[in-house]
Amino acid sequence: MRVRPDVEATSAPATKPVLADTRYPYGINGEYDAGMAFYIANCSTCHGVNGDGKGPRAYFILPKPRDFRHPASRHELDRARLFESIAKGTRGSEMPAWDKVLSAQEIANVAEYVYRAFIATDDGRGMDPDDALLALERHATSKIRALADLHRRAVTGLCPGGTFLLEAYTPEQLNYRTGGPPVEEMMMALGTLEEELRGLEWLHAQELVRDVHEGEFHHGAGAVVQLIGRKL
Repeated sequence: MRVRPDVEATSAPATKPVLADTRYPYGINGEYDAGMAFYIANCSTCHGVNGDGKGPRAYFILPKPRDFRHPASRHELDRARLFESIAKGTRGSEMPAWDKVLSAQEIANVAEYVYRAFIATDDGRGMDPDDALLALERHATSKIRALADLHRRAVTGLCPGGTFLLEAYTPEQLNYRTGGPPVEEMMMALGTLEEELRGLEWLHAQELVRDVHEGEFHHGAGAVVQLIGRKL
């Protein structure tokens, strides 16, 4: 947000930082939406959708993932420190060095999202639970989804600008046998989900194979579909 020259600076809200005060290497400006898409797809399983360190994998991790909402984190972390932490990782923890696979711009995007969503908010809460729906590795047949009008109702229930997040196994998962139901009818495909979830603007929509480490029965390579959509 830019402050007009004829308006005192104290009149500008302080809950969301402006991009003009970005301090990243090489003069990069972090892109919030791109960072959010990456965070939800790759970081939220540990750090949590709301940045509280309580993602679905956190139970199995020691030391525990960082809680970005904690006062100590909010005091310690600025954009530069976030960029460095993401890039270099944390030795002795599950936090990898993302500069091995991400560009400086991509790292800045993630840092920008974390900073604005969790560090620089007025309450450190991050995303309002009423503005988001999260579905992780759900198992419902297409018939059940159709009879319950499940996904249309999910979209209808979102506030404008609200976010829908889903990760589920695809039929390809049957080739991996690393978790999930043993029935193709209970898997989900990208094209089908995009049709069922009409009315969302897609920030991230992808089928991929990723490492799943969520206990004895969900361990190893897994074929999943990931969706992050915003209600128009």
